Amino acid sequence: AIFCYWITSNLFSLCYGF
Repeated sequence: AIFCYWITSNLFSLCYGF
């Protein structure tokens, strides 16, 4: 599964692949 978390307030993105 792939989980992506976006933080627009910090203009930062995290994407994890399991």
